[in-house]
Amino acid sequence: MEASGRRYRSVAPQPASGRNRSSIHSLGTDLLCAIFSRLDLFVLVRCSVVCKSWNNVIYQSSLMRDLYYKKNPRIRSSSDISIPLETSMKIYLEELAMEQHRLALTSGSAEVHQWTGHPVRYVFLVPSPVPVPYYYCVSRIRYEAGLAYRVSLYLLYRISVLNRYGTVCFILSGLVWVNICRMKRGVILTGVGDKVLRLWSAESCKYLDEYSLPDMNPLVDCDFDESKIVGMTSAQLCIWRRRGQRSIFQLREAIFQHGLCMRYVDPEAVIGCDDGRARIFDMYSGSCSRIIRMHSGPVTCLATDDQLILGGSTFGSVTLADLSSGERLGFLKSSFSPTGMKSMCFNPHSFLLFAGSTAGYAHCWDLRTLRPLWEVRASSNVIYATQHLSSDTSTLVVGGLDGVLRILNQSTGEIISSLVVNASLKDNKEVVEKKASVLSGVSFVESIPRCLRPPITCLAVGMRKVVTTHNEKFVRVWRFHE
Repeated sequence: MEASGRRYRSVAPQPASGRNRSSIHSLGTDLLCAIFSRLDLFVLVRCSVVCKSWNNVIYQSSLMRDLYYKKNPRIRSSSDISIPLETSMKIYLEELAMEQHRLALTSGSAEVHQWTGHPVRYVFLVPSPVPVPYYYCVSRIRYEAGLAYRVSLYLLYRISVLNRYGTVCFILSGLVWVNICRMKRGVILTGVGDKVLRLWSAESCKYLDEYSLPDMNPLVDCDFDESKIVGMTSAQLCIWRRRGQRSIFQLREAIFQHGLCMRYVDPEAVIGCDDGRARIFDMYSGSCSRIIRMHSGPVTCLATDDQLILGGSTFGSVTLADLSSGERLGFLKSSFSPTGMKSMCFNPHSFLLFAGSTAGYAHCWDLRTLRPLWEVRASSNVIYATQHLSSDTSTLVVGGLDGVLRILNQSTGEIISSLVVNASLKDNKEVVEKKASVLSGVSFVESIPRCLRPPITCLAVGMRKVVTTHNEKFVRVWRFHE
């Protein structure tokens, strides 16, 4: 920090003697409005946090709104938003930004940036008679030199090496697949598999930092905010500080059996376990404050807000409970045959709950009536991820085993567009640029090579962009354009 400070001081120009130093406050309101009206919406929002006077000009000036419409007639004509005079500029800009986000995602035009997120590592373990794990097991057998190499897609990411008689000789641990991604404020968090979490820039795709777990089980789920990284293994919670002295803090009381999923909203983390219970941990005291019985079977996915906790199960049902008291408030179920729930997200602005299931259905319930709003067969196979922008009430992004990224209408469930990557446009050895192609129909999916549509295991939605991870070692950022 000191070296950085000296560098900045050395290049800073010194004011001339007897000359008044200029200031950003010396610009008049009319001039600022003329400048701001020429900026992109997202640059304008960044300018609003520079100082209080700029914030007032941007969010409270009617002249600013009139000038912005004059300079951007295309946005005004394409927007369905009606803005009364008494509506604040802040709300207006937020709604206009959501409209631009919707137009970008539904346009079908996207560039894809792909890079290697986690290198592959193998660690030999001692000979073990433990059988191959069977949970979510997809195996590929290859015979070489009298041994059968069975690759199991499991939470522990093991390779069991068998002899010709089927006896386990030893286990290779550490086969890496990037299975989890989170995105906040232009930063991407990826992980699961190699006990390492990595941060990336959503704009440049450059590596920023990493956080590792020594001598512990592989990570199962993770999340982060401005100050900390939260990681969950199958039996414990861990916290890393993002700033200051690097350290890892393991919650001593945060011990549970077979955690499957996690949702973190400071200061609490909610863990869904295979015994059907959700355990709520206070991140500062390190204690388990509440245990809520959600299902008779495993809790496979979670969604939370300030007051509610929603848990999905392998039986296709969803339980609503009060986050503070643990009281059950409702029970949701699919109108189709029971299918396991794999992912969920809740929109507090519309009170709609979205879920993806093992049968390829995308579900939507209205929590005000506790009834299904729509259920759509979005894919021919399991949907691993469903997500939307926090303030967006128009579009829903889903992805799953078939590797197709789909944009749905939140109100009707209509599939607006389905996308896969095309051939590479530019390869600079670190970040590969690709072009997204829009599919014309469901039957056309099977004819696309699997290398162009690897399974989407997780996704995160940002402003006009989507981040996806796959059953490979790479990460993709889809940038949408109007």
